[in-house]
Amino acid sequence: MVADRYYDLITPFLDAEYTFARHDIPMDRVKMYYYEGGHMMYNHRPDFEKLVEDIRGFMGR
Repeated sequence: MVADRYYDLITPFLDAEYTFARHDIPMDRVKMYYYEGGHMMYNHRPDFEKLVEDIRGFMGR
């Protein structure tokens, strides 16, 4: 599970995808989730709630 963000001044968007691709990590084993909240998406309440749900779903509740 990768919690990614659309807006981030620290890490460029799609950097995680690029890193996985250049190291030949099979993407069928990676689940990407995207959030509006930026680098600390957990500080943006709607994204925090979505992140919690995504983690629970990923972990199988």
